Amino acid sequence: MNIEDTMLPIGIIKIEEIDKLSDQVAGRYEEKNTITAEGLDNIMKNISEKGGNISSNYVISTIVLGDDVGNGSATSPEPPSILSTYLDQFPVVSVDESDVVKTYPATGQLSLGVLLDGESIVNSAGVETIDYTSATIRFRDDKCLSYKRFPVRTISRLINIRITWTISFSQ
Repeated sequence: MNIEDTMLPIGIIKIEEIDKLSDQVAGRYEEKNTITAEGLDNIMKNISEKGGNISSNYVISTIVLGDDVGNGSATSPEPPSILSTYLDQFPVVSVDESDVVKTYPATGQLSLGVLLDGESIVNSAGVETIDYTSATIRFRDDKCLSYKRFPVRTISRLINIRITWTISFSQ
C-alpha cells in the first residue's frame, strides 16, 4: 500500500481571543497540529471492541490547555511529535466535558468547540492571568488525540477564548 492510498487524520486548531469590552476578535491563531500515536491507538481500540462493548475511556471528552514547551521556549516551543503523550503536557486549564460542543460538519470530520470565559478562569485560579503554550484533545482515559504547542498566549479577565478544533480524515 502506498502512503497516497492511506487516509490520514489531520487536525486544525483555531484559537480566537475575544475582547470582552468590544466583542471583537483581538487575536487569532490557526494551524495544523499533531495527531498522536496514543490517540490513533485509542481510535483503533474503540472501533475494534468485541461484542459492541465500547469502553467510555475511548470517547473524546475534553480540551486541555498547558504551559509546556518541550525543549523550546515560551516564544518558540518545540513542536510535539507523533510519539508525544498526555504526560508531556503540563495542564493549566481543563475544559469540562459538558462545555465542549461536538459537531460533524462533513463526512469524515469532527469539530470540537468551546468558549472560555477568561474572567471565570482566572478568578477560579486566584490569579490575574494564566499563560498557556499548548492544547490537547483528550479522551476520557486522559490520553491525547491531538496536540499543539504555540508561542505563549494569555488568558485574562478581559479576554474570552474561543477554540475550534477540527479533525478530518484526508487523502
